[in-house]
Amino acid sequence: MLIVNILLVVMIYPMIGLMYYFGVRETGVKGKPTVVGVTLPEAYRQEPEVKEIVADYKRSLRRWMLLAALLPALFAWMPWVSFFMAGYMLWVFGAIAMVAIPFARAHRQLRSLKLVKGWFPKGEEGAVLSEGSVYVDLATAASPTRMVRPWLLILLCALSALPVLYEWFAGPVPELRHENSIIPFSFACVTFVLAPLIVWMDQEKAEILSRNSAVNANFERSKKRQRGMVYIGILILNTVTVWLMELFIHHLLGGMTGFAVWMVIYTVVICAAALRCEFRVIKLRAKLRCDENGTPYYVDDDEHWLLGVIYCNPHDKHFIVEKRSLGYGTTINVGSRAGKIFTVIFAVMILFCVIALPIWIGLEEFTPISAGITDDGLKVSQALTDHEIPFSEMEEVELLSFLPEMSRKNGTGLPELLKGKFEVDGEGRADVCLNPKNQLFLRITDKDGGLYFFSGNTDEETRALYAAVTERVE
Repeated sequence: MLIVNILLVVMIYPMIGLMYYFGVRETGVKGKPTVVGVTLPEAYRQEPEVKEIVADYKRSLRRWMLLAALLPALFAWMPWVSFFMAGYMLWVFGAIAMVAIPFARAHRQLRSLKLVKGWFPKGEEGAVLSEGSVYVDLATAASPTRMVRPWLLILLCALSALPVLYEWFAGPVPELRHENSIIPFSFACVTFVLAPLIVWMDQEKAEILSRNSAVNANFERSKKRQRGMVYIGILILNTVTVWLMELFIHHLLGGMTGFAVWMVIYTVVICAAALRCEFRVIKLRAKLRCDENGTPYYVDDDEHWLLGVIYCNPHDKHFIVEKRSLGYGTTINVGSRAGKIFTVIFAVMILFCVIALPIWIGLEEFTPISAGITDDGLKVSQALTDHEIPFSEMEEVELLSFLPEMSRKNGTGLPELLKGKFEVDGEGRADVCLNPKNQLFLRITDKDGGLYFFSGNTDEETRALYAAVTERVE
């Protein structure tokens, strides 16, 4: 269990390093129009007050990132899965907050300084623009660039649905059809959700990099082409994954081992493709954000960016806009109707991960197995699961002093609880509800060929159950 905990923790450290990199890029990188989320022309970035705020932000960012790196020491050693998962989820989301805390503080300081000093970009003929001035490239808006082909998205959605429908209605193991549909369906949902998001992203408003409409149009075309290729590639990879799930869950292509290897490949390919695409877009954006004289061009809409990160503009009907701080790609407009709905759904998902998921795992982990004899059969219960086998249906009852090799198909696999559908070596499918740390187990077969492995909460309980059941069956 400790090894699994350590592996899960190690997987997050690249994310912490990436967040630190994003944070460092907010300190006035050449070609980037903002400093800690504040639109600030190059001419003002060498002012002593600005340099002091940026230096303090860097020091604070390093301290918070060091704290984020050390936090797993508080929970990684825990043998209880529920406590570990609670700490793990809090750490994952907390690490993101630890980047945002020094960023938000520096953003407030610099924005206040900017307002006091009047450090605003200059428009035509040197006129100073205040916050809230908005430029719209009418030529680009009149002829929007669309690179996504809806028919291709529909085709990929249909191809993702086929394995799920096959498993649900015609899977090779009839009693497990619905359970086996869950994993393919979860990956199919990625396609179903990402497809409309790609359409939305293809309709995001055009960025204004220059007063030259041709420059803006060419950038939008190049950006959407590159992103469109990556997004479609991810959808194709995800659709292939849905089909591969059908093979993995039926012990083909290496079974769960093959699944684990494919997940590593899946994750690495998606991350590498997305980062490569965004770095190319950033490089192109920095190159084109200048006028004919080489002077950087700025659009100051700071008032619509809460803490420099969250875009909230109810007057902008676009759901997806370009992200400008602490990362790359796109973000949502929480001021739009769709943005509000998305925010609520996202908040519910976070609450589920941080609160509901550990509670559910804790319920599974700490609820003891309850096994007893009823008037007409054996009843084994644990948390929300009940197994009841009538004595009249029992064919054979054995008391085992060892547990045969078995692999979980669905259900719960904890250090002190195995529960659900398992594949038992040499015997096929079985319903299982037992404590694997015990020494004694019940093996029961029924007259329909069903196979069960149970145990009491202790070996003494299991021995007593065996005696009571064999007395009734014989």
